[in-house]
Amino acid sequence: MKSEEFDHNLILAFYGDFRRFENSLRKAGYAKDGHPAQADWDRFIQTIEARFNPNAEPEQIGAYLTVLDHAYQHGRAPRIKETMREIVLVSETIQKMGHDLTRGMILRRYTETEIVSIVAATLILSAWADLEPNVKRIWHNSSNAGNSSKN
Repeated sequence: MKSEEFDHNLILAFYGDFRRFENSLRKAGYAKDGHPAQADWDRFIQTIEARFNPNAEPEQIGAYLTVLDHAYQHGRAPRIKETMREIVLVSETIQKMGHDLTRGMILRRYTETEIVSIVAATLILSAWADLEPNVKRIWHNSSNAGNSSKN
């Protein structure tokens, strides 16, 4: 498999997980007031923040720091307020990555650094999904449903 095909597959995997994560949030009750089709990431982050430990697993440490670095490298960090927590910056960065793909940016070429950030974001979504019981149940059920349809 060519490197470009491999990169494209990683991007598609993240995009699928991102959409599945947002769908899990909405189904678990984390939808924006008045906008049931939009996931309420802010409320979800407030719910899990105390339980999330980016240092829990070596992969999580690396993933978390990679996405933070991506935020700083792509100019997202300068707009943060002094009171903004890192987890909020990571959340906003992952949302931007996913929404950019939704807007058709999936077709452009990605740098190696961007691919690494996308893989890191995928790991973070999985870790976050496991921190809230309703999201976890929906996340894992939708993952199993996708796997059984491939058999």
